[in-house]
Amino acid sequence: PKQKYRRKPLDKLVMEVEQALDQGVEEIHFFDDLFAENEGEILEFAEALAKRNLNFPWFQAQGMPLWPVTKDALMALVETGMYRIIAPYESGNDRALKKCAGKIHSTVAHHHDVTMWSHELGLEIIGLFVIGMPDETRCEILDTVLFAEDHPQIDYSVFSIATPLVGT
Repeated sequence: PKQKYRRKPLDKLVMEVEQALDQGVEEIHFFDDLFAENEGEILEFAEALAKRNLNFPWFQAQGMPLWPVTKDALMALVETGMYRIIAPYESGNDRALKKCAGKIHSTVAHHHDVTMWSHELGLEIIGLFVIGMPDETRCEILDTVLFAEDHPQIDYSVFSIATPLVGT
């Protein structure tokens, strides 16, 4: 049977962060395949840290899902110490995002907005791009390259060649 995704309870996560900081940890990198499903979860996370006066350098190491990100959510995260956003743009083309990458909630326009907000807030931006997805056209690959080129706010871009795995 398929294993269900289980999220660690927020109060437990905050307690673990607090313990790590008390023990001298200076920076935390969160590893979570799905950091947040919506803006409310992002704001709830930021609020939980703020309530405990927890402000420390951190970032989401596997990439921040972009579809739930708003400017308000980013501001709240920056106020808790987030200094880097790893942005899994994947493609600079809406059709490729939805049909090839399966990112049904993402749009190129929203990715642009997240990039601009992140830059305005002083975040380091690492862009993750994937080329050669099944059914992706040469023109769509070019759109991806142009998206990266048209956004000099991205501090560092990583281009990967799609490698489909059985069962994914």
